[in-house]
Amino acid sequence: MSGDRSPPWGHTSFPDAAARGSSRLHYFLLPRHLRPVYLQIESAVSGGIMSIPVTGVRDKKEFTTVARSVFLDNPSLCQYTLDRGFSVDAMSNTYVLRITRKVERRLFAKYMDGIETQVRWYKEHTRGMNDYEKELFVHDKIARETVYDPKNDFRSIMLGPLIRNRGACLGISAAVMYILNRLGVDTATIAGTLPGQEIGHAWNLVNIDGNNYHLDVTFDSLGEGRVVHSYFNADDTMMVDAKHIWNENVACDSTRYSYYTVNNSTVNDEDDIRRLIEGGIRTNANVEMKMSRSLSRRMDHEGLLRTVSMVVGRRRDVLFNYRPTNNTYCFMIS
Repeated sequence: MSGDRSPPWGHTSFPDAAARGSSRLHYFLLPRHLRPVYLQIESAVSGGIMSIPVTGVRDKKEFTTVARSVFLDNPSLCQYTLDRGFSVDAMSNTYVLRITRKVERRLFAKYMDGIETQVRWYKEHTRGMNDYEKELFVHDKIARETVYDPKNDFRSIMLGPLIRNRGACLGISAAVMYILNRLGVDTATIAGTLPGQEIGHAWNLVNIDGNNYHLDVTFDSLGEGRVVHSYFNADDTMMVDAKHIWNENVACDSTRYSYYTVNNSTVNDEDDIRRLIEGGIRTNANVEMKMSRSLSRRMDHEGLLRTVSMVVGRRRDVLFNYRPTNNTYCFMIS
């Protein structure tokens, strides 16, 4: 898994991004006439300018799209917020972006020193790993140690998970993005929605060996240190089945590095189910599996549980987590 197949928005095209824990996905997705505006805003915000006059945008929608793109691509700009919005000079067609400081300067520097210590720790513990293994290591650690907390004041920025071990989906995605990019793994944040959730939902886009994958660490954290991999390197089809909605036009059509492909844990028949459960009993490990589409047409949820029960027998207890939207299971056998 070398870097020679980096995506057009990745580190090969933008080598400075990795050092900042940033991405260029949303920059790359902008119309070409808006890219200079993006770079202008990014440079100004990075320099701590609090009032930024912007030309080159045609309307409010373009302006807000560019400003949003800058902050999605740059999690380390989280000391600032767009809460003050913007004003418009109609005569000159100039928009003025007004930012405020969310975190006091010296306190933010202290937080970033702590995060830099974490980056060094991650680099030490992932030395010699390929990109998939680095991604899995970061996924599991952040999912295991982060408490979902939508009321924390750092919930939507990377400081929540990385400093307080608390956060909501956008903050968790920003933290994952920052750490993985610092480890050299091309990673971006996607801000989409779920049906019926007005606040929306965020997750990551990861590029492994030239292919894009979805990564939803928030949904893979069950709380109390329990982690599953239902949304680890999922393709578009799996995310659509799981009711995720997003606008970023980037194809995720490979299953090569899906967790279930790498671990040979997509089950197509009863023999596959028995093989995985018997392996879990032998190794005293949790068993994760995904029902194939063909099996789900022949066997329902209750049928799979009956098969598992027959293999396990009465001498052991079985707890399980089931995701009906994508037919994934995690069995905890004791």
